[in-house]
Amino acid sequence: MPTTLAVPGIASYNSQLYLGGPSSPPAYVLQARIGNIKFNGMTIDTVDVSNQTSQAHRILGTLLKSGDLTFDLFYEPPRCRT
Repeated sequence: MPTTLAVPGIASYNSQLYLGGPSSPPAYVLQARIGNIKFNGMTIDTVDVSNQTSQAHRILGTLLKSGDLTFDLFYEPPRCRT
């Protein structure tokens, strides 16, 4: 029986995608802005592991099923240095 997990909303206002290189310290460069983030949520299958001698009702989560994550990507062209 799947159980829906509560996932907090993801704010998409002014979200940015940066990529960094292998330098030390790494230098991060803005690649794109992210907007309209949509996440379908997650569910987890559960199984009853109680036995007849147990006083407690025990349920364990087994398989986690995550939904699709979609977003709009707005490319930021690199700034020219003159």
